[in-house]
Amino acid sequence: MRQSPSSDRRFAVAGAIFIVCSLLSSVRVLTETPTPSSRHADNVAERSDWRFAALKTALPKQGIVGYMGSSSSPADYYLAQYALAPVVVDNSTDHPWVVGNFTDSVPVAPLKDWNGLELVKDFGKGVMLFARHPATSSQVKPAQVDSAHAYKDAK
Repeated sequence: MRQSPSSDRRFAVAGAIFIVCSLLSSVRVLTETPTPSSRHADNVAERSDWRFAALKTALPKQGIVGYMGSSSSPADYYLAQYALAPVVVDNSTDHPWVVGNFTDSVPVAPLKDWNGLELVKDFGKGVMLFARHPATSSQVKPAQVDSAHAYKDAK
């Protein structure tokens, strides 16, 4: 049984419309897809380096520091580790020096004497440095941070 010429024409037009729409969709995908050189991912690690830059200059070149933060996300801790390398950042406050990584809205007053720690310097952007009180750790000497953000043992 043969179909009428008008049916054949309808199938041909429907097929042509389908093919044109598919090609237009493919062209749109190809033109809107960024090239690898033009992709700029949200570089969280770079922003983290920027946040911790002043603190990094104040820390010794090597050693271990503690860490405390207001976020329960391990990503914030890992970003602090990355930004402060080669200094080892331990997720514990049982160290002479402890890095604080907080949101800007965290009040510092309640943290001033938290767990035997004393605020040494607030570097801004939620980045702080704490030291253990000499009374709570016999091996820790008081330290001061000079204007260049370098530690000097108080003698």
